[in-house]
Amino acid sequence: MKDKAAKTAWLTIVALALTALLLFTACAPGLTAPAGEEKVVEIGAIVALTGPVGGPCSYPFYALQDYLDYFDDENGIPGVTLELVWVDGATIEDREISAYRRFVDRGIPFIISITEAEMFRACT
Repeated sequence: MKDKAAKTAWLTIVALALTALLLFTACAPGLTAPAGEEKVVEIGAIVALTGPVGGPCSYPFYALQDYLDYFDDENGIPGVTLELVWVDGATIEDREISAYRRFVDRGIPFIISITEAEMFRACT
């Protein structure tokens, strides 16, 4: 009889602890950044806005700019602003490699290449 009472007491304590935990997490504030602590994350883009394929390559670049603006306007990641840092590679490989190295040295965590250099070489 004593073991049954001890088990019942432990189950009651565990049930109360789990209920308190659920209540605590349900009433916790949402994930928002404190005022004044906005973080900026840079996204690197190597694009070909000039040169032989500048026209077709400009469309995805402008779409990327518009999407990042929309994402920030809609508060896609609370407390974080995405900033696009870009370089015109002009389908010149040395310029594109140099831009990539500068982005890496700067600590940019995400780099997009919109150049079409391979397509240009295939067409010439």
